[in-house]
Formats: sequence, structure tokens, C-alpha cells
Amino acid sequence: MPRVNGPEVVALMAEIIRRSVGVELNDVQLATALALHKQIHRRRRRRSVAEIARLSRLLPTRRDRSLVSVVPVFYGADMLGVDVVVLVGDEAEAREDATLYRQVATMAPTKADIYCNEEGLTAPTSGKTRIHVGPPELLRDLPGKAMIISRLPAQRTGELAAAMSGIVTLPEPD
Repeated sequence: MPRVNGPEVVALMAEIIRRSVGVELNDVQLATALALHKQIHRRRRRRSVAEIARLSRLLPTRRDRSLVSVVPVFYGADMLGVDVVVLVGDEAEAREDATLYRQVATMAPTKADIYCNEEGLTAPTSGKTRIHVGPPELLRDLPGKAMIISRLPAQRTGELAAAMSGIVTLPEPD
């Protein structure tokens, strides 16, 4: 993957989040987003995984972690040009996150189509990247190669990370 300056990416996405959602990311959210960027580029991978696990415990709500996930989701879909799969606990969480990503997309000049749960799985590709959000059992049959972001509980995220190389992890508390 091409090297892109992490602080610049995080700052750009933080401003897009502020303008589209009206939320200013705090220091912990910004630090977590930067650690996710390092994890994507496999720089000091073990250290970034440990740092993300430590920081995610400091994010008190699921909404805080959802806001942080915007950074790697749009970075992967728009700046790297790959499909992105966000694994969440259930269909309701998928709808929440997809709604957030669509809200952010109103300010981000995205090249991605955003799908929730099973929608879009059989849609023909339009030459755009895709962002799929849903629980693992619904998204197991995705075609092609994609960046996978796990927003599952820590134990399940750890199991997936052990089985799949390159997965991006932002675990929810167990």
C-alpha cells in the first residue's frame, strides 16, 4: 500500500466528521485513528494492535468507536481504492454505522457505495468501491478482495486477527 502521512489523513477526516456530523474528535479518538492508520500500513503492527486495544477501552461509548472507524473506512475506500468490509455485532449496529458513514459521505467526496447488512451483495459493480457494514454471518459471501475492519468484541476480533492477516481491528468491549 502506498505510504500516506497518517497525521494528515486523520486531520482531514476529523474535519470532515466535524462538518458532516457536528462532532469534534477528542484526543483519544484522534490517537486511535492514527494507530489504525499505522495498522493498515503494517508499521509496528503488534505495537499498533496493543495501542488500539488500550485506547479503545478509553472510548466510553460505541458511538465513539464508530466515529473513529470513519477514518479507516473512508481511507480504504477513497484513498486506497479498495472495497471495505466493517464487521459489527448485529444488524442494528450495522444500520447505525451505515447511517453514520452515509452522513459523513455528504461532506466527503467519496467514490464508494455504502451498503448495510445484505443490501448490495448482489448488485453489479459500478466501478466504484464499496463499503459493506454488517455482522460476519451476513457478509461471509462477499465477492473479491477487501480491507476488513473488525468492530466485534475483543475476543472475537482476536480470533479473526489470528485467522486472517491484514485485518484492521477496533474491538468493542467484551
